[in-house]
Amino acid sequence: MKMKKRFLLVIMALCVAVGLKAQEASLRDTVAYPNTNQSTALINTTYNYAYSQSIYLSSEVSQGILSNIGWYLTGNSAGTRTIQIEIFIGETSESAFTSETLLPTANLTSVYSGPFTIESSGWHNVDFQIPYVYTGINNLVVAVKSTMGNWFYGPTWGMGGEFSIPAIRTLYTGRDARAVTPEDPAGVFTATLVPSAVFTRLPEGSSICLPVDDITFSNTDQISTTIAWSNPNGEGTTFTLSYRPEGGEFIQAGTTNDTTFQLTGLTSSSVYEVQILANCGEQQSFPTLATFNTAC
Repeated sequence: MKMKKRFLLVIMALCVAVGLKAQEASLRDTVAYPNTNQSTALINTTYNYAYSQSIYLSSEVSQGILSNIGWYLTGNSAGTRTIQIEIFIGETSESAFTSETLLPTANLTSVYSGPFTIESSGWHNVDFQIPYVYTGINNLVVAVKSTMGNWFYGPTWGMGGEFSIPAIRTLYTGRDARAVTPEDPAGVFTATLVPSAVFTRLPEGSSICLPVDDITFSNTDQISTTIAWSNPNGEGTTFTLSYRPEGGEFIQAGTTNDTTFQLTGLTSSSVYEVQILANCGEQQSFPTLATFNTAC
């Protein structure tokens, strides 16, 4: 499902450029510093698949380019485990959930997808693959989709928040049979607190380079295909393309300043993976990957 892409308009409004090799972030907001409250709401590892959404108020998180989030692990009797997570961020005018209905995926932007290692107690930080430009106008929604592989007991996460707000600040759910999404949830639980979190912002004036989006393939035959994509970074961006047969090594296909590319010399009835990097001056984006099949 396509994520809602809102970067370009927001970046123009904030007069910032968006990339990867920015200066190390030095601005942080700590929300709901952990105390005696703890829960499995953030990532419930007692299911094979889990999902959570939390609303952080604009009074708790400052506007800017969010580049990292940290959560506080209060305890873990299971030992070090690595799971797969995807982090989504969005915004809402609501200060709390009005029902047990999760916000739809289309209203959120994926900022990280990959491994997440749960160790002993303490802060666990994740660098975003796609920094998020937060205006500070609405409240912030953070969603975590997690895949354990095999469920296990152990981790609990610090919880807190503005106790004067008797409202639902977190929704969480999980099951064993298949992945959980807002469009296909299991039974949803509620909490009036939010997971303790530290949001890191890049310093004002930092520059980042967004990855390409909306990769499509057309006119695909036995030996070639035409690749097209969208450019969220504006004029002056170039793109480096690589490809590989399924299970093979990446081969650089070339660099272009256009948003289309003709890839030739392929083998029929084969699965290929394409990788595109955006180049914004001296900065380079995270790669965007997509697959296609050549004709028989």
